[in-house]
Amino acid sequence: MDPKIIYGSLVAFAISLLIGPFLICAMQRLRFGQTIRGAQPKTHQKKSGIPNMGGVLIILAASASALAFAGWSRDVVYGLVVSVGYGLIGLLDDFIIAVKKRSLGLKARHKLVGQAALGILLALYLLESGTNPSLYIPFSTWTVQLAPWMVIGLTVLVLTGSSNAVNFTDGLDGLAAGTS
Repeated sequence: MDPKIIYGSLVAFAISLLIGPFLICAMQRLRFGQTIRGAQPKTHQKKSGIPNMGGVLIILAASASALAFAGWSRDVVYGLVVSVGYGLIGLLDDFIIAVKKRSLGLKARHKLVGQAALGILLALYLLESGTNPSLYIPFSTWTVQLAPWMVIGLTVLVLTGSSNAVNFTDGLDGLAAGTS
């Protein structure tokens, strides 16, 4: 394994440990806390007021570490643009929940449009970069050549699906960082 991966992970973890407590205090001071709907189970009521927007810390630490250890290559920049873009969608969602006190946050259709746009951006970059658009079939030796429209569709599907799966997990127990 490349030592840069290990060092980058350790630096991202250290950044989270150093900045985390200050970010949590700032969120508490600004009263950026979780709003719980009345229809939730009683066990979720205790989450009311707990600071959200923890993704800010994760994206900040991962981005700083990636730039420090992977450099400013085009691949890294595109990866960070998509990651930060998804993070901004999550930030806007949490901001609406915390500031506007609307427990549902960003409307699903608006979130999906942003996620799809970022997926299309990444897919177009993949197609333009000259990578071989093929799909490996697990447990076989087969690969399927993908047409450009399939690359775009699959990229949007995977990114949007993954993002929303993490969002659902985080909404259930607030532990998306552990499952990610």
